[in-house]
Amino acid sequence: MATIKEVALAAGVSVSTASIVLRGEAEKRKILPQTAEKVMRAAQQLGYQPNVSARRLRAPQTDGLMISIFWASFWAGEFRAPTLQFLRGVQTVLDSCETKCEIMIHPYQRGRLRDNLSRLSLCHAAIVCNATPQDMEALEKTMLPVPVVLHSRESAVLPCVHVDYNVAGQMPVDIFDQCGGQQTVLCVPSARFSGADTCEQAFIRCALERGMSVRRLEVEHTMQGGFEAAERIAAMPNHPDSVFFLSDVLALGSLKGFQHCGLRVPEDVRLISLGSYDADMAEYVTPSLSVIRVPLEEMGAAAFQKALHYLTGVPEERETVIPVRYIARESCGGRYDGPSTVSQ
Repeated sequence: MATIKEVALAAGVSVSTASIVLRGEAEKRKILPQTAEKVMRAAQQLGYQPNVSARRLRAPQTDGLMISIFWASFWAGEFRAPTLQFLRGVQTVLDSCETKCEIMIHPYQRGRLRDNLSRLSLCHAAIVCNATPQDMEALEKTMLPVPVVLHSRESAVLPCVHVDYNVAGQMPVDIFDQCGGQQTVLCVPSARFSGADTCEQAFIRCALERGMSVRRLEVEHTMQGGFEAAERIAAMPNHPDSVFFLSDVLALGSLKGFQHCGLRVPEDVRLISLGSYDADMAEYVTPSLSVIRVPLEEMGAAAFQKALHYLTGVPEERETVIPVRYIARESCGGRYDGPSTVSQ
């Protein structure tokens, strides 16, 4: 394995300069971009990997791989269930992996990922979750010392794993349409997630193309918010025949709200939710909840596997798109015969 001295010699710079660049601190230490590029090119050509154990100092020497997960505190707090699904996906890869791996989790403040890039020097590869547009820009414009995989984000530059939110927004329109729907409501959470705008725009565009009327409702991202959304929908003149929730937290809360207001699901109003919360809860509430399922566990596994492949030399596509699934249950029924996998 190449040493940092060999990288410095190949790039024609001092060892200290090479070290600064490979720690991801070139911009902070005002290293010229062309100098940083020479160092990174030399590191890639020589197959340089950081000596993570040496940098951690107190850790025992290991020949395993260290993969860091950069985790936005916003996601861990407000979206606990999706967080656990992601980690279960990572665990499935670890359980079957023959390569010795360690995981290190770095919490970061959304929009401030740039302040944490120096931590890349502590790992062989990283997975970045829940990056904002500002975080994405920082990653795409920085000479990164190790492979970085984006989870649930699209990038034309970096390796990434995501779903197609255009498809997720179109699917419920197709289902409502075949059930004879004419008036629909799109209920969105005040706490936005990546892909929300794309999904929302696709839903509205497709509904209008089908001749449906569309009303948009924004509420707090809690089950109480879903309950209140149901009350507001029930109070609408000529209440809608269908509702698409951009969060199953809202949809689950709305079930009690509709019952409280005397609206029957699905006889009076059909419900579909974008599902990324708790699959068991959606299955076992009454009536059970139809969802466009976002497979966060599968996405977590794919992101971790992609990072491993980059490190171990296994050929890997830069972009992986995981299909969403329509799971038909009592709140809507129907079926979807489009390009995505369908569960009945």
